[in-house]
Parts: sequence; structure tokens; C-alpha cells
Amino acid sequence: MSNELEFLSRRVASGKLSRRDFLGRAAALGVTATFANSLLSSAARAAGPVKG
Repeated sequence: MSNELEFLSRRVASGKLSRRDFLGRAAALGVTATFANSLLSSAARAAGPVKG
């Protein structure tokens, strides 16, 4: 995985980047939707609970 995708995945996990923005940027990098969604699943599992 490229450094850019790792960076984007960390931003999604920390809540600094929306799912929509992540998918758009991943598509611009040439990543398929299936692979991008699998990255989102990994990021979501790694994220802690949000209290609010």
C-alpha cells in the first residue's frame, strides 16, 4: 500500500477525513472501490469508540 493510502486511512480512522472524501481520493490514486472499501473496514475496526 502506498504512503498516501496509509495516510488517508489514518485520517479516516481519526475522524479527520470523511468516507466520501477518502473514496474520492483513493479513486484519484487509481484504487478500485472494492479495495478502498476494504481499507475503510480496517480503519473502522482500528478506530476507538466515539462518545457523544
